Amino acid sequence: ALADAVALTVTAPGTATLAASETIGSLAGDGTVALNANALTTGGNNASTTFSGLVSGAGSLVKTGTGAFTLSGTNSYSGGTELQAGTLGLAANGAIGSGSLAASAGTTIAYGSGLTFANLLDLTGPVTVTQASPGLTTQSGRVTGTSQLTKSGAGSLDFTDLDGTFSRLTTTGGSFNVTNTGTVGGSGLALEVTGGRSTFTNADGGALAGFFTASAGTELDIVNASGGTVTLGAGSTSTLGGSAGSFQNFGEVFANGNTSLSSLATFSNSGTIDLDSVAIGATSGSEITTNENRTAGDRLTIGGNFVAGSGSTLVIDADFGTAGTSDQLVVSGTGTGSATNIVFNNTNATGRFGLQSSPIVIASFGGGYSGDSPTTFGSNGLSGTRLATENSGPVDYELSASGNQWIVSSSLNSDAVGGFAASLAASQSLIAAALSRPSSSFVSAPIQPEANATGYSPWIRAIGGTVTSSAGSFVVNPDGSSDSSDAKIGLDYAGVQMGFDIGRFNINDSSWNVNVGVTGGYNAGNAEQQGVANDTDFTTSFIGTYVTVSRESFFAEIQARYDYTEFDILAPTFGENELEANSKRFSINSSAGYSFEIAEDANVTPTVGLSYANTDTSSINTDFGTLNFEDTMSLMGYGSVTLSKAILLESGTEALQPFITGTIYNDFGDDIVSSFDDGNGLTANVETDNIGTYGEFSIGLNYRAIVEDSKFGIDDVTGAIRADFAVGDKTEGAGLTGQLRLQF
Repeated sequence: ALADAVALTVTAPGTATLAASETIGSLAGDGTVALNANALTTGGNNASTTFSGLVSGAGSLVKTGTGAFTLSGTNSYSGGTELQAGTLGLAANGAIGSGSLAASAGTTIAYGSGLTFANLLDLTGPVTVTQASPGLTTQSGRVTGTSQLTKSGAGSLDFTDLDGTFSRLTTTGGSFNVTNTGTVGGSGLALEVTGGRSTFTNADGGALAGFFTASAGTELDIVNASGGTVTLGAGSTSTLGGSAGSFQNFGEVFANGNTSLSSLATFSNSGTIDLDSVAIGATSGSEITTNENRTAGDRLTIGGNFVAGSGSTLVIDADFGTAGTSDQLVVSGTGTGSATNIVFNNTNATGRFGLQSSPIVIASFGGGYSGDSPTTFGSNGLSGTRLATENSGPVDYELSASGNQWIVSSSLNSDAVGGFAASLAASQSLIAAALSRPSSSFVSAPIQPEANATGYSPWIRAIGGTVTSSAGSFVVNPDGSSDSSDAKIGLDYAGVQMGFDIGRFNINDSSWNVNVGVTGGYNAGNAEQQGVANDTDFTTSFIGTYVTVSRESFFAEIQARYDYTEFDILAPTFGENELEANSKRFSINSSAGYSFEIAEDANVTPTVGLSYANTDTSSINTDFGTLNFEDTMSLMGYGSVTLSKAILLESGTEALQPFITGTIYNDFGDDIVSSFDDGNGLTANVETDNIGTYGEFSIGLNYRAIVEDSKFGIDDVTGAIRADFAVGDKTEGAGLTGQLRLQF
């Protein structure tokens, strides 16, 4: 046995063979040390020595003491190496044989230049690795550890498989290139460069967390590969060098709070930047466990240029409700590259979208943006550039690149809201037109009445039909933007109208006849907006009064009427609940015509008419706000020409009169004005076209019978049936009318 403090020098061709484990003060020389299966502990005398010979055997080598022990030969021992204190120099390939190297806290591993080591390196505390000479040395073996790792020296050193749970990596000089497959950092400083340059590559499964610093004149480059995660410390500022550092992301970067990356040349993103979540663990591949914070307002500031590559993704929280806030990417330099996919998480408690007074800025670029416009996918069904979900309601959000910003603009869904207003307006206007046909042609005087004769007549009319009407809507949003759309409304209706009038005929033997009457009725129907699932059932009750005058071939009428309509509305855009509304309409309808005989029992009858109406529609309260309607003034004019032929039947007291009529209608009134109030002080205005101009072709048959000696006092019976076909740029449809009148 040797003394523990002995300074052993083995000179070639000499061999020192261990019969048992030994402890010595130091080892030097160029001979051979045969460990066999024993451990040799050296360094206790704190001297610095070099051994350039061969260490062989299945045993191990242990370094103690404060001195430096350098192995400069290629060795073959396989039992591993322990660095318990001081410095261990590795000056040749294979210097530590084929076993692993375990380094304790406070020790230093000094690598030579131009070498490669495949040994496992286990660091059990803060350890320094150094490479002082020009050239590159590679540690290709796996490196494990649980503490801080510091690189010093002017040379270059590559660690290609860092697979531990290191708290910090520090570079004080030279070049230190690390590929991480484990975990580096935590909540504090994770990467530090005080001298030289460091490149940190976060490989598949690797995790980097915390913040980074690179002093002036140094450089830190970070590459986050696919499957890697980088979590930037909340509220932290990381510097990557004097405007020279870079950050390339192909994996996922998590940034919560107001975090900054400064002093870098370029941030290139082909992965995901997530401002919503914090990575709390990772497994192989891209299976990432996250903790979502669901708080809008986080900010990632990049002090450099931003380049978006293929697959670039940004995940952000955004409050699309009343707050109108979001996480934000702030870039001091320019923005270029491919389209970045934006994944939004709506943090509004209801999940619904509200109107905004100004666009929501999700990214800004101080040096301008010239890349492709961002798109959105994969979150709550958002797709393309328009954000619309099952909960978005009547508000649309549009994502775009505008100047030096990425923005989300809100607007009222012109298709849904404009069509909604158009459905209500069309159901009133078209039904009113069908029911407001003049009664004068249906109010007939007795044949050859005596002077100042009187009589009375009850009558009934039934209608039914279907109409399709188009209406354009123009929306002005709170932020001043506007949009337009065309809504197509399909309308089915049926109704009944009754009346009763009293007449005075051949007044003072002048042939003038006057009838004064009252009318009332009820109709119901359904209006469905095509392309949008808005469905409206309606019922209308009305009463009115009318006066007709006639003399020979001339007739005229004026009618005043009050309508009350109730609407039951299913509009999924506005929520799941059935909506209710009502309208009150007062109208005055007038018409006049003259029948010209153009052949025996054949007549042409031109008629003109004008209908004025004012409609007051109630507000509609929805889950998303209130739709308010201004009072609407309608002024409908029409002109028609009827060709008819009277046919006397064999009875001599009955006649048929087939006819055809062509009519032109035009609404001279105002467009329908409404507004949507989101309940938070923001209003969008909606203007919907009136029904405009349309034509109508009618074909029908009138019937009249003189009743003699009726025990009920009936003088004559008149009836008619007609089919109407509407056609126009905005309106088309068909309807059927039947009516019966008894003259007493």
